[in-house]
Amino acid sequence: CPGTATAGCPELNPSGGTLTNSTNSYEYCFQVQTASPIQVSSFDIYTQSNSGTITRPAHIYTDVGNGPSTVPLATANITVGPSAGFYTATFASPVSVSGTFYIGYENSPNGVISNLTSGANGVGFYRTAVTGSWNQSNLVQRPSWRVTCTGGGTLTPAIGNQGLPILNSTYDVTLSDALPSTFAVLVTGLSDTNYSGGTLPVALPGAPGCSLFVSDELLELKPVSASGTASGTFSIPASPSYIGFDLFHQWAVLDFANPLGIVVSDAGRATVDQ
Repeated sequence: CPGTATAGCPELNPSGGTLTNSTNSYEYCFQVQTASPIQVSSFDIYTQSNSGTITRPAHIYTDVGNGPSTVPLATANITVGPSAGFYTATFASPVSVSGTFYIGYENSPNGVISNLTSGANGVGFYRTAVTGSWNQSNLVQRPSWRVTCTGGGTLTPAIGNQGLPILNSTYDVTLSDALPSTFAVLVTGLSDTNYSGGTLPVALPGAPGCSLFVSDELLELKPVSASGTASGTFSIPASPSYIGFDLFHQWAVLDFANPLGIVVSDAGRATVDQ
């Protein structure tokens, strides 16, 4: 039941951080993934030069056998200064990619590798610039990069959870990939086979492909954040009599992707345990 929210451009550790200051003279590239075809106009690498301001070739590669292709798909220049920060390579025209691809540039002699002391994990490859064979890097654990792009497919709101339905605790039912800055209803029920209007699932009129999968005993209105997320919290009593008790959850998001003006997430079941 896709909405009108679109996938953002790929990024990893987009705020930068503290570099480990590992250096060498190889060419490095970093693995990027996108669920839908996009057109890349530029990319930023968080790095620095230890030999003044330098201008070096930067490349984008397709994926071949779980690694970067030998020949670049497109090439630009990147100018890197002596201070740690994001430096940009801009292509003469947008480059079309999909699935897995790679971005990087040819380090100067003893250039600083984009790898942070903390942050999200990523994958990097290295080789002798342009002519060598690629190898996965053990030095690169937490690279930092950002892609500027257009395109990207529409998103379907997704249900998730933080925490578990355990006695005397709380868990959160989460929403992601929703239209930003709107409202959503968290539907919670006691059944996934029947609701107040009949049997489940039931197709929503005016919303092709959208169905209600849970009964509607509890409806909670939640604001959706600017990043397309929302959350609802549930408290589980301490009594052992609740062990094995089921709650069913689904999100409905205000989104004028269809005449009804509502799109829904997938659904989930929470079973209380101890």
